Amino acid sequence: MKLKLMKSTWGMTGSYEQLFKRISDAGYAGVETSIPSAGREQEFRELLTKYQ
Repeated sequence: MKLKLMKSTWGMTGSYEQLFKRISDAGYAGVETSIPSAGREQEFRELLTKYQ
């Protein structure tokens, strides 16, 4: 069995780029966050790919 730790963005401040970088650098396997607005969906997806 393999445990994967996820990090919530609740209480964190900064842009998606800053948040995802901090979460990735800390070694988390994933992120829990609210769904982005339609205008930011592409940026959100690109950053998820970049920091996975």
